[in-house]
Amino acid sequence: MDSYIVIRDILCSAQKVVLAGHVNPDADAIGASFGLAMALHKLGKEVFVMLDALPEKYHMIPGAHFLWKNDGELPEADVFVALDCGDLSRIGAGRALFDRVDVTVCIDHHGTNIGFARHNLIDAETSSACEMIYDLIEPIVEIDHDIAAALYAGIVSDTGGFRFNQTTPGTMNKVARLVATGIAYTEIYNELLHYHAFKSLKALGITFNNTRTLMDGRVIYSAVKKCELDAINASYTDLDGVIKHLINTRGVQVAIFAHENNNPGEVKVSFRAHQFDVGNFATRWGGGGHKLAAGCLVTKPIDAFMEEMLDTLIKELQNA
Repeated sequence: MDSYIVIRDILCSAQKVVLAGHVNPDADAIGASFGLAMALHKLGKEVFVMLDALPEKYHMIPGAHFLWKNDGELPEADVFVALDCGDLSRIGAGRALFDRVDVTVCIDHHGTNIGFARHNLIDAETSSACEMIYDLIEPIVEIDHDIAAALYAGIVSDTGGFRFNQTTPGTMNKVARLVATGIAYTEIYNELLHYHAFKSLKALGITFNNTRTLMDGRVIYSAVKKCELDAINASYTDLDGVIKHLINTRGVQVAIFAHENNNPGEVKVSFRAHQFDVGNFATRWGGGGHKLAAGCLVTKPIDAFMEEMLDTLIKELQNA
């Protein structure tokens, strides 16, 4: 049976559903969570969304009223749905509840996802989790203005403004239908892809100052420490989108960006490439993602990790 039909039946049969996106949620995880929450609410379901704190730039995505208030008691659920999570360790605020719910679902578009839930809907050929949610709910719910805005935000973000390879004619047809609901598509696009705070601009300057190249410019990398961000009153959330500047440098084949998180010893790493399989490469450190866009979260000193990772990368590129 088609996987989309199976998941629809599970959700339609449930009364209480909890949705959760990955740690440090981006527009795709947020848009998919809120979009599905609004659709399920239309079907008469009780819905909660469990997400880590949302950066200010994502406050314009409709559906935040479904967020779990984290009052100490975990919400009850017939079904738990993990959205845009490449593996179980990536579930953020909802991790504790996942282990307590009998019916678990994973809806994801990362090729390295091995299917950690009881029911898995994984489509690595689709642009985003939000496009998958569109395909899931379109036959059973009228996609109104707010649902459309949430899904559009995720698709715009994860396609890099409709530039990445996973953007298909089908993707664009769906986007056209979302735009037809009257959403403020230009404002959403600009807020997610162009606008930034002044401290984000200063954080970008630190990133560029720390940038280096290897292998005659084929590899570009940068690493930012928490103390550097503290000095300009910025945080890791002000580094969103930095990796795109690195991979768009002429002659670069692989780009790496690493930064320390608020948790001591925790380092978030982003990989981008034009041909090299960074999704497979990231699995060496417990990460994953797509062939040309991936990431991982490691708990070791950032300098030691960068030295280890770059040495491994150079050897693989030399043997390719």
